[in-house]
Amino acid sequence: MQFNRLVDDFYAAPFPGEQHRKPDGSISIDRFPNPDQIAFVDDLLAIGRRDMRGFGLSSGIFFPFDGPLKEDALPDAMSTLDEAATVFLVGVDPDSPDFGQRYPVRVNFESDGGPFGAPNLLSLVPIQGLPLRPSTLYAAVVRRELLDADGRQLSVAPELATLLAGGHPEGLSNDALTAYRRAIDSLANLGVDLGSIAALTVFRTQDPFDEMRRMRAEMYRITPPKPAAPFELVGTYDNFCVYQTTLEMPQYQHGTPPYLDGGGGWRFDDAGVPIPAGTQTANFVVTIPRQKMPDAGFPAVVFIRTGQGGERPIADRGVHETKTSPSIPGSGPGREFAQVGFMGLQVDGPHTGLRNITKQDEQFLIFNLLNPEALRDNIRESALELVLFARGFATFEIDVSSCEGVEAPNGIVHIDTSHVGIFGHSTGSLVAQIAQALQPLFRLSILSGAGSSYIENLIYKRKPIPVKPLAEAMLKFGAKGRSLRIYEPLLSIVQWIGESSDPQIYGRHLVDEPLFGRPRHVLMLQGIVDNYNLPPMANTTSLSIGLDLVGDALDETESRLSAFDPLSTWLSIVGSEQLPFPVMGNRDRIGELVTAVVAQHEEDGIEDGHEVVFQREAPKAQYRAFLESWLSTGVPKVIDAEGATP
Repeated sequence: MQFNRLVDDFYAAPFPGEQHRKPDGSISIDRFPNPDQIAFVDDLLAIGRRDMRGFGLSSGIFFPFDGPLKEDALPDAMSTLDEAATVFLVGVDPDSPDFGQRYPVRVNFESDGGPFGAPNLLSLVPIQGLPLRPSTLYAAVVRRELLDADGRQLSVAPELATLLAGGHPEGLSNDALTAYRRAIDSLANLGVDLGSIAALTVFRTQDPFDEMRRMRAEMYRITPPKPAAPFELVGTYDNFCVYQTTLEMPQYQHGTPPYLDGGGGWRFDDAGVPIPAGTQTANFVVTIPRQKMPDAGFPAVVFIRTGQGGERPIADRGVHETKTSPSIPGSGPGREFAQVGFMGLQVDGPHTGLRNITKQDEQFLIFNLLNPEALRDNIRESALELVLFARGFATFEIDVSSCEGVEAPNGIVHIDTSHVGIFGHSTGSLVAQIAQALQPLFRLSILSGAGSSYIENLIYKRKPIPVKPLAEAMLKFGAKGRSLRIYEPLLSIVQWIGESSDPQIYGRHLVDEPLFGRPRHVLMLQGIVDNYNLPPMANTTSLSIGLDLVGDALDETESRLSAFDPLSTWLSIVGSEQLPFPVMGNRDRIGELVTAVVAQHEEDGIEDGHEVVFQREAPKAQYRAFLESWLSTGVPKVIDAEGATP
């Protein structure tokens, strides 16, 4: 292994590693290769230099070697958990709850690491959905028994030999030396034979919640926006009415929307306080059940506008009878909410509804592949706005006297703030997971078409367009005869820099370790086959939250998914399992029963499986029962709804 920080080469030592940390805590990535001077890469690295103060929780680890390795001796991901593993990633921070815990990694070797790599590059990519912990020390280890291409044990770089012997290699800072010595002591205490180590890198992860905490504090400092005008009745249907108004949403993304030519990032003053960037007018839509309001108010579901399309999908996004036919007005989730006594609320997020000022495709404005800073902060802004939006629920009132059938004192409806859920579909599911982690009012979530991980999305997303060919063209891979794979170092840079907007980083804070408030209930509805979020992305979400799989494992029997690991491959790693219906309170967290599951549903043959929550009755019946049982018993139940009818 190469390990020489005195050489003017990014890959003269492993990355990540404390040897790359500057005295001010920032990370030295100035020498990361960009031989074709691609603007996107330059922009990405500029964000990294400015914002990063630690290493990735879910990005790759790269070891440069001075010769080829025996590729057929590389371990598979599950084998990296074995005590005798030749390659492993382990927690070495004695103060962390994951001290001594090994994390599974996919291992790859390439003699030509490509334009963003190095010759003879060994790559370790963590299983997505099993992120490391923030601000925590880790060690990645390669043992000598891995063998080189000639079948010989690996040698040890002189600098590493000095470290293992208790010395101080030239060029290694005192802070980095302290981190390495602490890790080496931990490895020895964990029973690792130091003489077996051929390659080692030690790194402390970033805190991806740092800016989010500051922004959340800002959302609790400012006053929640109020309706700009009285609500207007805009639709009356069999079991619900629709009201609409506007409000002014505070904006913290700087620049000119939709940020296609730059901008779109948050800014903070010298004291770390967020700097506002103005306001934007947003539609505010409310659906009201045509029934008597409970004394506590109507329970409510926030339906996230992002990822839906149309002016008021909460009311209108129902079944498409053909791929090109519109859905019937009044057939949207608001109808399902009303059937079990819930009101619904929808507000325009960034680049949606009235805030889509250029009227371009919202999907591509949110996932702005040309502007990594805007892509990251589009998601973060969307989630933080919902944290603020929910703060207004305690005083929210709406006059619904024009809606026949509603019974409420003086025709005024309010919200039962003890029963507020959040529903996110597609991009909205990304936003929902982050918002739910940050806003304790969101005690329950319904996730549809959900997925996580920038690495997996850039490789496997097929719709709305295949992303991999686009990324390969941007990176000029075609001319080099290269194919983009999860082991590409640049993908790990993307993952690292975008982590604070990746829901998998927030997953453990929904059920197991809530940051704010009580554990949350989660129902994830996965379509088979969902080409927007195939199993690599969907599994990332399920694993990161720690969901049990309820009902049939359709991903195991669907031939179109044979190239991917089914969810069951990794369930036991996170302490999850496959359960039969019905499921209720399958998790006991902090003495509280929590329902947290994923259910898989076959597509309807018309729309992609991504849209199954709108196209088929079974998932609708499932989330209705989830809501109704939560309201009636305090713990949601997930039922077998196959064969259900409207």
